[in-house]
Parts: sequence; structure tokens; C-alpha cells
Amino acid sequence: MKTSDYTTNTLEKALEYGVDNFLNKGCNCCESVYEALLRSGTVPEGSVPYETCKICAGFGGGAGLSGNNCGALSGAIMAVGAKNGREDPRNDKPLGLYEKEYHRYNLMVDEFKKKMDSVFCSEIAKEYLGDWNNPDRRQNCVRAVKAAIEIACKYINILGDEITKMPWGYNVHEGK
Repeated sequence: MKTSDYTTNTLEKALEYGVDNFLNKGCNCCESVYEALLRSGTVPEGSVPYETCKICAGFGGGAGLSGNNCGALSGAIMAVGAKNGREDPRNDKPLGLYEKEYHRYNLMVDEFKKKMDSVFCSEIAKEYLGDWNNPDRRQNCVRAVKAAIEIACKYINILGDEITKMPWGYNVHEGK
């Protein structure tokens, strides 16, 4: 099987799992994305235990329904970090963290914002605030789940040296 076939097949499985998780399994947006990326093999087996899905519980609704950063985006960033993050942040030297890994996550956030017009749950779901159980809101959140999965699949395997050649999105460190 060619790499492109594997990637396409993995993406299709992750999208299927993510949507099913959100619409049928009772998972929040963060759980839906993170679990789908683990189960589909997007995150290489053995990178993190499956039980780490429980860390996603509080991120739905932009972290405890606070409307902050979209949980779907948070799940995607955590999944990509499961593959690319430092094994031991206390002892692994931060060499390249800013240039490579922050750059990777910056691009993920930038692309998600372009697809969803915001990274904030309160803005993505603004039409449905006060009517959280609205079926249209759920479909809108499915768009965020799909966008997050697509972005995670795009950025998870890009090598750090390739990432550094890509232009940054908005970056508070650079002020632009």
C-alpha cells in the first residue's frame, strides 16, 4: 500500500469514527476527535495508551462549556502532540520546540480558524447559544470535528524541518 493510500484510508476512517463518536456515541467534540485519531491509527499505536482519551472529558464546549478554544481543535492538537511531543518535558531539551513544534500547532490553529471562521466555541456555535440541543448546532459541531481531524491528519507526519519552511500564522511571540 502506498503512503498516499494509507493516509487517505486513515483519514477516511478517522472522519467516520469522529462523526460517529460525536453523533452516536455520546462523545464531546474533543473526545470525538482524539479517540478517532487514536483508533484510526493516525496516532501511531503505542504513542499513548488508549486510556488517555479520558483527558479530553473537560474540553467539550470550549472547556467545560465556557465557549473558549474549540474542543475539536484541542483534541487534534493533543493527538498530534501524542506523536510529536517531547517524551519528558522536564528533561528533554526544548531545542526546536518553538521553531518546529510550536510552528506545527500554530499552523493547525491558523488553518482551523480559516475553515471555521474562529477557534472559539462561543463564536463557532453563536447561532445556537441558549439552544445547545439544537440539531443544527450538532451538525455545525460535526463540521468542526471533521475540520480538526483533517488538519491533524495533514500536520501529524510533516517533519520538523519541513514545518520550519512554512510561513507562520498569527504568532504572539512575533506580534504578527
